Amino acid sequence: MKNNTYKLRFLTVVVIFVSAMLPSYGQNGVRISRVTGAADASAMLDLVTDGTPTWRGLLIPRMTSAQRAAISSPASGLLVYQTDGSTGFYYWDGGAWAMSKAQPKKYGDKAEDEGDKPTEAITINVYSED
Repeated sequence: MKNNTYKLRFLTVVVIFVSAMLPSYGQNGVRISRVTGAADASAMLDLVTDGTPTWRGLLIPRMTSAQRAAISSPASGLLVYQTDGSTGFYYWDGGAWAMSKAQPKKYGDKAEDEGDKPTEAITINVYSED
């Protein structure tokens, strides 16, 4: 009886270990939303608004220029928001930090928006200062 218990425990541990080692198939990406649904197949991260008046966005990491410069081996496309000096969004283009320029555009007046939507949209134009 004791021998069978040990065999069963060993078999359970082996099954758990092998299951953990198998790759996960069929997973597209991660969807963050209050509304149920799958992530868009073309996205690794899919942020979806649920349409309620509690509008939310994505907060990019904020740091000083010294903190940004101290990032060792940044990945191409890494995006940060610099809070001192020339404030704004910076991305790593694979060889240097480049600043993106933003141009505000008005949605309309608050009467049209009913006061619960953002009053400005930002279009980000990315360029590299060589």
